Amino acid sequence: MLPSSHRRKKNDPEDSKVTTFGDIERYYKKTNKPIDVTDARDKSKIKKKYDKRILAENSDDSDGDGDGDDLHELVPSYIESTISDKLSIYHADEEEEYENKLYNGLSIKKHKMTNIRYPFSDKSSEHLVHNVDEIYENLEDLEDSNDSGEFLVEYLVYHINKKAYKPFLEFLLYKSSDDDTLYFPNFSQSTSEYDVLENASLLLDNLLGDGLCDFKGRIVQSHVMNRINSARLNDRIILLYELKEKTESVTRQKSSDDLWWGTVSEIFNYRKIIFYNISETVTDVFLAYPQAIKLYHKETLIETPMVIFNGSNSDTSKYNAVFSIKKSNNESRYGPFYYFTDLYNAMRYACYDIETGEKYKNGGLVRFVIYPGKMKMFLKKSKPDTSEMAKYICRKHINKKSTIQFRDNDCKWTEQYNSAYNGTYEIPIKKSKGSKDSEYHDDNDDVDHDEEDDTTKIIYSSGSEDYETEKEKRKDTHFLSMRICISEYNFQTPLSYYYIDTKDIPNNYEYEFKNYKII
Repeated sequence: MLPSSHRRKKNDPEDSKVTTFGDIERYYKKTNKPIDVTDARDKSKIKKKYDKRILAENSDDSDGDGDGDDLHELVPSYIESTISDKLSIYHADEEEEYENKLYNGLSIKKHKMTNIRYPFSDKSSEHLVHNVDEIYENLEDLEDSNDSGEFLVEYLVYHINKKAYKPFLEFLLYKSSDDDTLYFPNFSQSTSEYDVLENASLLLDNLLGDGLCDFKGRIVQSHVMNRINSARLNDRIILLYELKEKTESVTRQKSSDDLWWGTVSEIFNYRKIIFYNISETVTDVFLAYPQAIKLYHKETLIETPMVIFNGSNSDTSKYNAVFSIKKSNNESRYGPFYYFTDLYNAMRYACYDIETGEKYKNGGLVRFVIYPGKMKMFLKKSKPDTSEMAKYICRKHINKKSTIQFRDNDCKWTEQYNSAYNGTYEIPIKKSKGSKDSEYHDDNDDVDHDEEDDTTKIIYSSGSEDYETEKEKRKDTHFLSMRICISEYNFQTPLSYYYIDTKDIPNNYEYEFKNYKII
């Protein structure tokens, strides 16, 4: 199967020229066994009919130039998706029909969307006040309720990030050093002078760059909002701004940083950015106005990405933050694709050497957004994988038989889905009588956590073999960690990376331990 990112698109100027196998021989190792064109195409998993007439014409031209080599069996030595753009065997209509069927309309190439709409910031919105006099009209009421003669002005600053597979929203938050909680950025304004907008815009220019922020209005209550009384929108001065430009480079975030960019997934779902909670004063505003999390391409709602993590040592994390994670191998749980996990599962690889179990001096963590698209869920009750690869893996690693239902080594899921997912499970494992504990302590069952990890820990139940019978064999608990796998490289985008302080963490990984700190 050829990834659609490398198939020719309709009206491509190069469509008229069909590249022969001779043109791409440099990507293959050549053997001495001759093979015909049809078999060679089958070898590369391309099942479409080939235009023999065009092939013959190209062969004649090749002979005339003295470059016509005999066609030999082609054994791939280079990733198939790289050479697939050399083959133009699909007619445009067939390709379009195939892509729509397989990816449900999702193009694997980065979406170049120009007509992006964020209706929440529209001037016609009832929840926004633009007139300066209306913005100031209740400041006297605020002054009466504030003995200090000051009131708080809060920013809701958003940015439409366009560097990922699809555009997505980011919101600026401020981390308080008092409680390590994230709030809307804010400043105190004296009620003696009503120059709120001037002061607010000047402060943003100093923080984010001169002239980069556009004022959209003050957020107030309206009849279209959800009744979230704790939001108190009419008692707060919340000014909506758009940041038009932001650096696209992936930077290291430190614990001492004051300003953090949060995604919709973190604010609305997780309500935290890595280890730092997001204040209810922020989440209540989004609960009152769910429109604030919706982005559109023309009239179509754009998929909201999810935030996910990858852990490794500090040096590797910095590399992954720049280039994204590498493709896994063929023995991986759902095939040779790209794997991520949740925050605390990622800590196993961020802070500990997976081979020796020893702590790193400094751990590393990368925060990603991914677009799962149509997701295949693998459950406890799913059918076991009967592929030859799965059988081979189970023979090689006996303990993997207990999680055979969480496998698809033939990658059949990619025929209808864009991603594969399994949650965290505790799976009982029967242990044969008389076997030693040391035979089952296999925390390091996978060399590369990007590929897969079927066991985070095996815990043996209490009890003595003196009380065992053949019917009541001792059971172990197999912990299957959460994994999400995406089929295409472009579905992932790194946002930031972190170094983890490992001084005060346990010597051995414990999923229940949550008190991690970034440096």
